[in-house]
Parts: sequence; C-alpha cells; structure tokens
Amino acid sequence: MTFITAAEASEIATKAKSSEQEIIDILSKAVQDNAKQGIRRTTWSLSRSKVELPTLERVKAKFVEGGYSFQILSNSPETYTVDIKF
Repeated sequence: MTFITAAEASEIATKAKSSEQEIIDILSKAVQDNAKQGIRRTTWSLSRSKVELPTLERVKAKFVEGGYSFQILSNSPETYTVDIKF
C-alpha cells in the first residue's frame, strides 16, 4: 500500500472537480500492483490522518454524491472500486 495524507487526498479530489483526467493520471502514477492481491473495494475517509491508496493498474473516476468512486480497470475480469468519502 502507498499512504497519502488526508490533505493530499483532499487536494486530489479538489483537482478532480475541474479535471477528471488529472485525477486519473495522479492515481495511476501513484499505484501499480495491489489489485492483483485481490483488493476489490477500499474506502478512504478524508477525515483520517492518513488514507490507504491501493495500487491499481488503471482507474476511472466517477463522481458521486458525498465523494468520488474510482473504478479500477485491470487486465482481469474482476472489477475493483475505490471510494473516497468526505
């Protein structure tokens, strides 16, 4: 796992409001391998001092009420999702 602070996650989320591609690029650079370990859904809470960032191959951001949902696009048929809640 790669750890980022809540402030960093908040900054990423803020950037996502104006540029979906930017947040996808940021997350894609920060992540690589853990989806292969069977992580299917992880929830980040921005109220925590640190949030876990699972490693992913590619992600697609979906902005939902109360936060953001990132769908992980892997080479396997499984779907992985990361949710950020405010």
